[in-house]
Formats: sequence, structure tokens, C-alpha cells
Amino acid sequence: MNRALVLTGTFPDAKRRYAIHGLCEALLRRGWTLDFVTLGQSLISQFNPRNLWPHVAQRPVNQWIKLEPNLWSFVWKAPFHPLNLRHDLLNKIITPIHRLYPKLLPAEVRLRAETADLILFDSSYSTIFIGMMRALAPNAVLVYNASDRLRTHRAHPLVCQCEMKYSPLLDLVRVPAQVMIGDYPNGARAVYIPHGLDKASFSARSQNPFSTSKNAISIGDGLFDKWALDVLAMSYPDWKFHLFGVGSLPSVPRKNIIVHGEERFANLIPYIKYADVGLAPYRLSDSADYLSQSSMRMIQYTYCRLPILVPFFAASGRAHACGYEPGDASSLRKAFAKAIHYDRGTIDDVEVLSWDEVLEQVLEKAFAAWEERSTHKVQDCAPI
Repeated sequence: MNRALVLTGTFPDAKRRYAIHGLCEALLRRGWTLDFVTLGQSLISQFNPRNLWPHVAQRPVNQWIKLEPNLWSFVWKAPFHPLNLRHDLLNKIITPIHRLYPKLLPAEVRLRAETADLILFDSSYSTIFIGMMRALAPNAVLVYNASDRLRTHRAHPLVCQCEMKYSPLLDLVRVPAQVMIGDYPNGARAVYIPHGLDKASFSARSQNPFSTSKNAISIGDGLFDKWALDVLAMSYPDWKFHLFGVGSLPSVPRKNIIVHGEERFANLIPYIKYADVGLAPYRLSDSADYLSQSSMRMIQYTYCRLPILVPFFAASGRAHACGYEPGDASSLRKAFAKAIHYDRGTIDDVEVLSWDEVLEQVLEKAFAAWEERSTHKVQDCAPI
């Protein structure tokens, strides 16, 4: 039976679903055994309101826990973890300490790495461990799931540096946007493979959670722009704006803004299916152009044939993406009016992949690269 070690900053059963969850669930359906390691938990995690600390409080840490027949979870609570202090000098001072983080990895995790057939790194603290894992498991296939640009999400500089330095050691760097291929140095096997979707969950029968029409939904809180929601809520008082995500909060509470908070994805699906407009109110940020292809919320909106309200910088490539200029209220209102009247029957979802289809491409390309690397290694070691 094939075994995969997964290094990520989330939990296998987290409410919020990321690309890594889709890939892991597809691996489980193929009969793989998964060793799921949660990084980024430490003594200071409980003071971060955006952290996943409640999961740690309810589950044993620093030991393997069997969640399902083929799924094991290891929540690693370390003395510290790489934390961006949002100050260049402070980050530089603390970097030597952060370099010690991999050395603290428990022996229980190292042992499973040594026997893994596949090691899957998620776009988080995991980049610091790439060099170590290549040394521990020289025959394993190493894949980096680069779901996001780390610098856009303000990861600690060391995490970003390790991503670039060690990416040539990987058999595959899977990026969800074409523009991200150029981010990586020569020698890195960066390949564009789009995000997928759990089509079975979306196809399942569900009840309409809305009692009336005129519902716009915003899922996720990455780069959430409060300004856009404030303008929309004031300009369209007969519409309801449903916000999902810990950080999805308006500047001022309003009757037509419903804050749902964090919700399990299974409970969120009916809201997406029965909404009238999908909102992706991204705040302008450095190097955020990749979101036009990589945004999972926009893929989900597309599959449900929702017109999308999104800033121009993330609107390219989708005819049903109604773009606006951030900070320009007139542009925003014009884009929302376009979304309201958009013919949903013309929205094409044929290019949306399932996570099983995404995994198929990942494994095919990763194992092909592994075989090529192994062949070259044999040739290099052959006597002259």
C-alpha cells in the first residue's frame, strides 16, 4: 500500500477547506495511507485569533492519532514556530532562531518520513523542511502544493527563502496559476495544474438556505476588502450580503450584512449553490494577479454558475467575472449591476476539474520526474 506524508499548516478535519484537503481526500479514495502533520503550532499560537488553536485544545499533541482506517494525524506543538513580526529588522534578528525549527521535528515524524512513498508539502511552514525530507527519504517522490504566493500572505522571509532555495530538490512544484511558474528558479519543475472541486458534494441534493432572492455570498477572508462590502450594502439595501470566514467582517454592522463566521464547508455548499451573485472582494496586494486562476472561491462560483464580482486585477480569464477598480465606488456599483443582470445560463463550467482529476495529473507528472531523476542518478554513479 502506498503511504504519503503531508506537511501543512492546517488540520485534516478543519472547518475551512484548502487545496491540500482536496488532494488528500483524493489520495484516500485511491487507497493511500496518509500521515497528516500539522505544523505552525507552538506556545504562542493560542494568542493568535486567526490560528487553529481550538483544534489543538481538543486533541492530543505530539503523538500520532488514528482518525480513519488510512488517515493518521500528528499535531506538532513546538516551543516556537516561524512568525512574521511585520518588521524587517525584527525578522532578521529572529531568523537564526527560526532556522532551528526543523531540528525540533519529533522522531516519530522523521520515522514515517523515511518510509514514505510520497511527501507532500503545502504552501506554509513546510518549505523549511524540504531539504531535511530529501535527505531522510531520498527515494520518495517530493511534491510541493504551491497553492498561494507566500509573500502575498506575508509568510516569514525564511519560509519564502526556503521555498526558492530548495524547490529544485522537488520532483514537482504544482502551481494553480500559469503566472506563478515564473516565480521559481531554473531547475525547479513548476507545472500549472488548476485547483479542483469536490463535485460529488456540490451535486448532492440540498435545501435552499435563503428565504428570499437577492443574495450575494462571500466565502473566505483572504485579502478581504471591507470597503467593498460597505459600499455594496449601502448602495443595495434590498440585497443581503452573506459573509463567511473569521476575518470577513464589515466596518460597520448593517441589517443587510449577515456575518456567518467560520462554517464547515459541507454546510457552506448550499449557500453557494443557491446564491445569486458570488463576491470575491480582494484587497489590492503585491503580486495578487495569480488569484484570477488560483482562487478556489471563484472556481466554486463558476461551477455553480454564479456571476462574480471581483477587482480587475483578479478578473482576467473569466467572462462572468464582473471587474471593478478597488477604491472606486462608481466602478464597484457598475460591476455589481452587471453581475445582477448577467445571464447565468451562458456561464461555462466545463473546465472545472474534480480533485481526482487534479491528483491524476499531479501523480503522473511527479512520478515521471522521479523516474527521470532516478535514471540520471544511476547514470551519474556508473563507472566511466
